[in-house]
Amino acid sequence: MTRLFQFRYCLFLLGFNLLVTQTAVAAEKVRVMGAGPSTQVVSLLFDQFSQQSAAQGYTFEVEQRSIKHAGGIKASDHQVFGRTGRPLNHKEKALNKQEIFVARIPLAMVTGKNTGVKSISLQQLEKIMTGKISNWKQLGGVD
Repeated sequence: MTRLFQFRYCLFLLGFNLLVTQTAVAAEKVRVMGAGPSTQVVSLLFDQFSQQSAAQGYTFEVEQRSIKHAGGIKASDHQVFGRTGRPLNHKEKALNKQEIFVARIPLAMVTGKNTGVKSISLQQLEKIMTGKISNWKQLGGVD
């Protein structure tokens, strides 16, 4: 666990403690609604957080399905948490929405030098991941 992650986790815990002590939550189950790309990271975060003393008496349900079109932001109108796969824009911040960056996950796709492929476009990567491309030859590489 990096120091930056630990720092962000501590900020999250502090923010949540303040939120819980200052906001009446009608039910013990807290739903965390929002964008699909953040599901795994947010699930891990709430699994760990639910073991902390500040979270006693609460269960956290991280929706596995994605709620598209700013669903996490809209969900935060009636839920304690809403999640997005991107930073809030100025318009959303003007609606009194607050954000806590939980993780920043860079992702790189590379090929080995023996493939003969010099570069891959985003569209080609999508075709590889969906099985539409299954041979380096389809990308100008070796068969």
